[in-house]
Amino acid sequence: MTALSAGWADPADVGRGDELRELVRANASLMRALTVVRDSGLPDAWIGAGVLRDLVWGHRYGDGFDLRAVRDVDVPFFDPADLSRDNDQRATARLAAIEPGLPWEAKNQAAVHTWYPQRFGGPPVPPFRSIAEAVATWPEYVTAVAIHLDPDNHIAVCAPHGLDDLLDGVWRRNPTRVSEQTFQQRVARHQPAHRWPMSASLPVLPQAGRAGDQVVPRRWAPAALPGLVRVSRPDRQPRRVDQRLRRVPIP
Repeated sequence: MTALSAGWADPADVGRGDELRELVRANASLMRALTVVRDSGLPDAWIGAGVLRDLVWGHRYGDGFDLRAVRDVDVPFFDPADLSRDNDQRATARLAAIEPGLPWEAKNQAAVHTWYPQRFGGPPVPPFRSIAEAVATWPEYVTAVAIHLDPDNHIAVCAPHGLDDLLDGVWRRNPTRVSEQTFQQRVARHQPAHRWPMSASLPVLPQAGRAGDQVVPRRWAPAALPGLVRVSRPDRQPRRVDQRLRRVPIP
């Protein structure tokens, strides 16, 4: 499922998209960054991954959010005409020239297949056909989200696995390309309970599902589901758990 300006798959998801847009629009620095990306001329360019997690969880479970303090501002773009690594460097430099001081990191998602196995190991990977296909493979569902500002200043949302994990405080492995070992290493490195001190995390369990499965819970994920960390809000009652899962089609 990719949510663009046309909407979402069901009424509940419409509200989830609006929930994220409200948080984004309330942050002037992030809106400025979206404008820079839109006006940079980079083809099909978005902002996504950790910066959106930090925005949402910083406000809900932490001490707020400062765009200039994030590790990087990930800008996925899609340029099948130039698969060179120099293209990434030029794109990053272009953004930095427009808005200095932000930790920009632009990467051409059309070229990921040319370097991914060499950097992370494993067999060759097929080329992506779109930004949505790329976002769908990102390491955790909480960060498998990207946003884009269109010419009419509408915030488009690309969330192939939905927004529940991002908005409800769940750290779940995306098994598409991330092994259980890598997932555990990432959790140890990010330490969500320390980064968001108002949160309380469940133990990290070893398995998110069969490799290749692309599933997403409706509303809160069951605690029995392995491979996730849930971040709880002290000021909100948890919603009823729906044990059903639905498979998400990737275009």
